[in-house]
Amino acid sequence: METTRPFAASVMKVAANETIRMIDMQAHRVRSTLPEDDHAFFGEAEFRRDADYVLFAFALWRLREIAAAVQQHLAAVAPDSDATQALGKAHTDFRSELPELNQLRHLTTHVGDYAAGLGRDRTVHPGELYVGEYINGVRPVARAAVDVDIAVAASESLYLATIEALSATTPDSGPKQ
Repeated sequence: METTRPFAASVMKVAANETIRMIDMQAHRVRSTLPEDDHAFFGEAEFRRDADYVLFAFALWRLREIAAAVQQHLAAVAPDSDATQALGKAHTDFRSELPELNQLRHLTTHVGDYAAGLGRDRTVHPGELYVGEYINGVRPVARAAVDVDIAVAASESLYLATIEALSATTPDSGPKQ
């Protein structure tokens, strides 16, 4: 008899809920002029937007990872279920709508490697990590940028599919009987 590992669907639901709120908050911050933009600490609004944009990218990545974990669990316990299929489609759509998210996450996570010329993508020169014009209030990182509006819409779809998939499981185990 094959057994599956325990799965804390309740934890994943909390994580998904927190993450969609992070995405919405960071998207708002990237799009907005905020009171702290005038403070000497930031020096300029673009610095604050850059910081919020990196946090936005990490939140998008976190949602992608949550959805992947839920999808992997459902594929093991109910591979042919509608929830498994719907989440798989939503996950694929998310990745296709945000093709540069992986590179953006990688570049911002491994900035030290890239600055030393040791990054995985050898076409990225250390001097081009943070060089470029602002596009819609965001400066691309080594040619990698995610459109905030597209990312918010894609994340909302993935979030809803993840929550729906989680409702197809019992709170902390496998599929509903």
